[in-house]
Amino acid sequence: MKKNSSLLSFFLFSVIVLSSQFANAQAPEKMSYQAVIRNNSNALIINSVVGMQISILQGSSTGTIVYSETQNTISNANGLVSIQIGGGTLVSGNFSTIDWANGPYFIKTETDPTGGTTYTITSTTQLLSVPFALYAKTSGSSTPGPQGPIGLTGPAGPTGADGAQGPQGPQGVQGIQGPQGIQGPQGVAANGGPTFIVPELVYQIQACYSTNNSSVNVDFDTLIGQHVNTVILYYESLCTSGSASIPVSCDVNATTNGISYDIIRNFQGSSSNSPYPYGGDSGQLFIPLDATGIVTFSNAIIRSDITVKIIGYFL
Repeated sequence: MKKNSSLLSFFLFSVIVLSSQFANAQAPEKMSYQAVIRNNSNALIINSVVGMQISILQGSSTGTIVYSETQNTISNANGLVSIQIGGGTLVSGNFSTIDWANGPYFIKTETDPTGGTTYTITSTTQLLSVPFALYAKTSGSSTPGPQGPIGLTGPAGPTGADGAQGPQGPQGVQGIQGPQGIQGPQGVAANGGPTFIVPELVYQIQACYSTNNSSVNVDFDTLIGQHVNTVILYYESLCTSGSASIPVSCDVNATTNGISYDIIRNFQGSSSNSPYPYGGDSGQLFIPLDATGIVTFSNAIIRSDITVKIIGYFL
C-alpha cells in the first residue's frame, strides 16, 4: 500500500541537475535526478537496490501523466540515488515529445526501498525551472519557427529604362468579320446626273376588287430632304383576277404642276393593252416636280395590286 510522503522520512535534496552538455547542438533526451532514501525509522537506505517509478505530470500535482517510467538503482553509502529520467523502462508517453513550453510540469516519484514495485514512498514536486536545454532543442535557431505575417508593401522603386524593342511577332489569325456599318450620307450627284437611293415605297394599292378613285399627296422634297427637279419612280402591277381571260382595268396617274402622267392604264392579265408609253406591268417613270415638290397619285382600279417606289432623282 502506498503511503503519503509527509508520513515518511523521505528527503529530496535535489530534483534536477542540468549539466553543461545540454548546451551542445544535440541535447540528450534525459534529465538527471537525485534523491536521499530513508526508511520509516529515518535511517538511511544505503548500498541497497531501490525500485522507483517516475512520472511527469502536466498542469498540476494531480494532472495528466504525459510520461512515466520505472527504474531500479542502487543507493550509495549516503543513501543517495542518482538516475536519469528518460533512460528507464517506459510505462507510457514519449519523453522526447514533451512540450516543455506548455507547463507547469510536476515530477512524481514512487519508491520501493526493497527494490521491488511495491511503492510505499510517494512525492510530487513542481518543476520550477523548465529543463531549458530540452526546451531549447526546438525553440532555438536550429529549427525554423512558423512563418510570420506578410509585411507592409514597400514604396515603389524608380521606373527603369525602356528595354530594346523585341523582334516582330508572327501574324495573328484573321478575326471574324464585323457587323455591317450604318448607311453613309447620300452623295452629291456629279455633273447633273441622277442620284440613286435605296428604293422607298411612296404609293401602294393592294387587292382592290372595285373602283377605288382615291388619291394621295406625296411631298418628295420632305421625303428626300431637299428640293429636286425630277424624281425617278419604279412601278409594278400584279393582276389578282385569278384568270388572264377576265378583263382587268387599271388607271394610276401621277399629277404635278397641273400635268398628269399615266403610270399604268388599261391592261389585262399580265399583258399591256395600253397605247400609252407608260402602260405595262412594271417600269420606270421620270416625273418633273414643280416648286412645291408634291405629286398627287390617283387611281381607278379593279382586281390589281399596285406599288410605286422612288429609286432616284435629279437635282
